[in-house]
Amino acid sequence: MKLAPSTDSRPSDREAPSWRERLGSPDPAPPEALVETADGGVVEVRRTRDADGVHLVRYDADERVLWSRELTCPGRAVWVTAVVERAGGDLSVVGSAVTPEPVNYALILDPDGHLVEVSEVEVAGYGEPRHETRWSA
Repeated sequence: MKLAPSTDSRPSDREAPSWRERLGSPDPAPPEALVETADGGVVEVRRTRDADGVHLVRYDADERVLWSRELTCPGRAVWVTAVVERAGGDLSVVGSAVTPEPVNYALILDPDGHLVEVSEVEVAGYGEPRHETRWSA
């Protein structure tokens, strides 16, 4: 399959929203990020219907759906910047989210789409990192 060009805790006093995983969750939004995988398939990523997370779909080279996952972070508005395939087939999804505070995030998923790690960096002012928080799934 070829890609067509595209036109739990935190060191603070407040409780941070956490990422949750759901299976399936069809969503009509257009993909915000695509990557062609080493096996000739494609992974597409879009915002969820409620814009509180990301929905990923992995296709094989024959355009069959291998898996579909939705990762949400209730209470946040989430945007997707990119998805990349890492060595070994893991996937990285990066983007930004707001509410209650702005953060840049990276989600690491295994080749079967299961969440492995979440990393967030709070952003202060004009993109200056304040501190980093990591969770493992």
